[in-house]
Amino acid sequence: MAPPIIYRLGLVLARIETTEGNFLQPSSTDAVLYQNLTIEPVAGTSIDRPNERGGLETYSSSPVGTHSIVNFSVELAASGTIDTPPAFANLLRGCGMSETITANTQVRYRLADEDFESLSLELYIDGIRTRLSGARGTFTCSMDNNTNPMLNFTFTGRKTTPIDADNVITDVSDYQRPLVINYDNTTFTLDGTSPSLAALTIDLGNTVTHRDMVNREDVIITDRQCGGSVTFDMPPVSDEDYIEKSQDGDEMAFSLNHGSSNGERVEWTCSTTQLTGAAMQNGDGVLQLSGGLRFVGNSLTLTFR
Repeated sequence: MAPPIIYRLGLVLARIETTEGNFLQPSSTDAVLYQNLTIEPVAGTSIDRPNERGGLETYSSSPVGTHSIVNFSVELAASGTIDTPPAFANLLRGCGMSETITANTQVRYRLADEDFESLSLELYIDGIRTRLSGARGTFTCSMDNNTNPMLNFTFTGRKTTPIDADNVITDVSDYQRPLVINYDNTTFTLDGTSPSLAALTIDLGNTVTHRDMVNREDVIITDRQCGGSVTFDMPPVSDEDYIEKSQDGDEMAFSLNHGSSNGERVEWTCSTTQLTGAAMQNGDGVLQLSGGLRFVGNSLTLTFR
């Protein structure tokens, strides 16, 4: 009997494709330093075959639109060099974000409307290899107080069949240790006020669709609705009336700046942010305000400096 396959003996590699859907072998430096990997090699639906045989048998079915889905998380940290993309840059680009490098200044990711790049993903778990081609995805970013900031990715690709294959040698040395979300490392503003932040989630909100058509199979991004949620200590109404701004649908400037030294700074910004809904609640015995976020338009940006 073969020994059990050990889950932790896993690898993830991701490379930008030159031709969408044509698998491009990742190199060792395309490896991802990941957490919480799940692989769904058979996603999709099925159609019944309601043939009658004179009894109450359960119908057979035929799978349709079969594709593959992968989920994993990555720590959010800059590259250590002011104008060098982070080690996970390919993953951001595979989620419909455009990359702009300004020498000696920054690397910025914006929301693209077209010309979306695709990924070849190669995944190993202790000698089982799974490959996805033409993959595109979406992610959430979680930034709760006193935790490491995380990017939680979901990628959809063309169907794949896992095979036996030895794990490859990889290099994740470009990944940097993240800074904890806290007073020393992080500042947060909403509408020019800086309330004490307890929790923040940003949801890129891509609609990723697999299409299995006659003469065509692809995975495309068809829509995006960026949102999220936030919880912070409620300020006096005379300082900032967030509840009224939520009631009125006001659009506010939002920013989260993380890190203070060159090469470690991570910044989320949006000039047109709405606070959608608001609930007052208890947090550590302090009155806190919790609500949804809507990042209107395409002004949400992620910058590494």
